[in-house]
Amino acid sequence: MNFRSMLAAAAIAAAMVLSASGAHAAVLYSNPYDASADNGYCQWSTVCGSEQLVPDTYAAQAFSLGLSDVITSASFTELDFGDNAPTAVSWDIYSDNVSTSLPGASIASGTSSVTSTIDLGPDVSGLFDITQGTFSLPSITLGAGDYFLAIQGASTSYYDFLAQGVGSAGAAMSSDGGSTFTSTYEGVPSIAVSISGVSSVSAAPEPSIWALMILGLGAVGSLLRFGRRSGSIATA
Repeated sequence: MNFRSMLAAAAIAAAMVLSASGAHAAVLYSNPYDASADNGYCQWSTVCGSEQLVPDTYAAQAFSLGLSDVITSASFTELDFGDNAPTAVSWDIYSDNVSTSLPGASIASGTSSVTSTIDLGPDVSGLFDITQGTFSLPSITLGAGDYFLAIQGASTSYYDFLAQGVGSAGAAMSSDGGSTFTSTYEGVPSIAVSISGVSSVSAAPEPSIWALMILGLGAVGSLLRFGRRSGSIATA
């Protein structure tokens, strides 16, 4: 087996190994809707907030990352009439103020259209529809640590109740556009949101990747055995 063949075989094997690990799309944080609580408040909605004289209300939820990740989208769950979810979300990512356990410095902010909604059916009371909405974020890189996602829904309906999450803590609320925060969201301990993106945690190889790696290693072994036989014949 000549050097060029050996180098090519090694490169193929290395590529297979690399393809089995590295960054991958993932749900980085999830606090799903708490159906047993069946609770939510509408101040985060622009219509409801304006009618209640708090037009700059943001609801926030704490989340943590174990490693450096890139967040690319987020979702919220709310209760409404007739799947009338907000059409856009104003959002802000904050660092965690460790002294207060509330949002600290703003890291990134913007407004994004709601790109998709999912009807999750009626709530336990049968009065409201449960809707999950998703919006995009502009690929924000965050290191390992604690953060807050704050959101305000742009809605044409008063009845957009941001739902309670299954978590027991982490919610915060601002009535002045994010300048100051208080704990909980109108008494709700956590809000139903999730965050997705690109995780830096190595992914477990899929079965097809394992098969390719085994085939590649087998091919390298065959080439090496062929090289040894060819060398034996040449010297015989």
